[in-house]
Amino acid sequence: MSTVEVSFAMPKDLIDDLDSPSDFGYQSFVLGLFLDEEISLGKAAKLLNMSYDEFIDFLGKKKIPYFRNTPEEINEALEQLNSILGQKNIFLNRELNREVQNFLDRT
Repeated sequence: MSTVEVSFAMPKDLIDDLDSPSDFGYQSFVLGLFLDEEISLGKAAKLLNMSYDEFIDFLGKKKIPYFRNTPEEINEALEQLNSILGQKNIFLNRELNREVQNFLDRT
């Protein structure tokens, strides 16, 4: 992969307490691309030299959700899952609904 060097100025007091301002700047840049949906989760992980799971953990530490489904999309998926599972797995359906609701409450 070819690279290009990018530089920008920041107020000194914003970065004085950082161990590695260049790493922080690069991570912030990659996170910005990910959050703006310019790059995928996998691409962001690769750019930060992390595994998929490490990047998900990194997002969690920053309280950033790793998927962007709307509540409507999640409910639609749950309805589809419920129709597939049917009444045989009603306990699982309740647990999934509870977990999704907990997630939605946190976001």
